[in-house]
Amino acid sequence: MTSTPEELQAIRDGVRALCAEFPAEYWRKIDEEKGFP
Repeated sequence: MTSTPEELQAIRDGVRALCAEFPAEYWRKIDEEKGFP
């Protein structure tokens, strides 16, 4: 299966939007604990 650049961009945009729902503190804590979101 090959994705087009447009499909890949749509995936990136979706992931970016999902991650934006969480505050920076959440991501820092996950990084510090070497956890998996």
